[in-house]
Amino acid sequence: MSNRDEKLASLITARAADFFNRQSDRTSMITVIRTELRNKGRTAVIFITVWPVESELAALSFAKRKRAGLKEFIGQTIKLKTTPHLDVELDAGEKNRETIERILRQDKNQSE
Repeated sequence: MSNRDEKLASLITARAADFFNRQSDRTSMITVIRTELRNKGRTAVIFITVWPVESELAALSFAKRKRAGLKEFIGQTIKLKTTPHLDVELDAGEKNRETIERILRQDKNQSE
């Protein structure tokens, strides 16, 4: 990924976090983890985690419904020729990391 793409992904991540913080009704906490640019920057996939876990599907549905507003917000706050198409996905990598940490803690406790 080029330096420009990394900067753009970082800016989109920050703006998306701000947008979801403003739009959320606070029934769950949506955390924007990272943004991945695809198709030469024409598509931006925003990865989120949700707490509590039971609210993941509702929060993902909320985030996907708000994509048009998010795209408009990003277009107003980041100077781009064209704003990329946005998609939102749950971050499985973060969930896997948490599972590994929990397993390591359990293993450590059993070995003591």
